[in-house]
Amino acid sequence: MDFTYHTPLILLVKLGYGIGYTLKESIADELKDKELFLVPVKEIPDILKIGALYNKNYLSCVANKFIEML
Repeated sequence: MDFTYHTPLILLVKLGYGIGYTLKESIADELKDKELFLVPVKEIPDILKIGALYNKNYLSCVANKFIEML
């Protein structure tokens, strides 16, 4: 399975910009090499907040509409 869409998130976490969540399988090598670690979660919140990183100078019409909807 290809997990390349998780690469930016994994990179930002490795650089120390915070925590993230992804499929455990997508960070199997990082877990094995102890580059990343799991944070146990007892409860999953009912409402998740979604954030988006983007450059407002390079948005297509569709991407701009999506950001407006968020």
